[in-house]
Amino acid sequence: MKTAKKMLLAQQRAQAIEMFGNGITNKHQIARQTGASRANVMYWLKVAFPNHNKKREKKQLHEKALSLHNSGRYTGTAIALMLGVKERTVTRWVREAGSYSMTKKRAIIERLHTGSKFDIQEIADLLGCAKYTVQRYIKDFEAKKTYQPHINSTGIKEKQPFRGLRLKKNNG
Repeated sequence: MKTAKKMLLAQQRAQAIEMFGNGITNKHQIARQTGASRANVMYWLKVAFPNHNKKREKKQLHEKALSLHNSGRYTGTAIALMLGVKERTVTRWVREAGSYSMTKKRAIIERLHTGSKFDIQEIADLLGCAKYTVQRYIKDFEAKKTYQPHINSTGIKEKQPFRGLRLKKNNG
């Protein structure tokens, strides 16, 4: 019985090392796919790759995530799936880097659309994003421009009715 377990562990170890060598660096994913415990996988990889630098690996993932995000073609969820990290991690990396986010692109698209002679494809080429992204932002901008809930028909901003507490007068 012990020899069968040892053979299984040896097989799992070889499979885990092969997967890590092929570029799958997420140890939890390796453990799931091989059927071994996470502790065993982490130990096997530590012994097999003693010079593996986690900080360098994380920095490379970080840079790759930022380049994918700045291309404007991938969402945070898609980037997380590609790199094997959580979506929240990608969001944090993008926020900390202060990268050229789509909110800035949205403002530029609004300016270029309203005040210049650029067509949609030219704006997309300038910003390095898809034509459909520009179309969607322009459509949102046009909808936002026409929807003004607090302005009456004469163009004067109306005061909102007071909805606070009303105190009773004391007749005493």
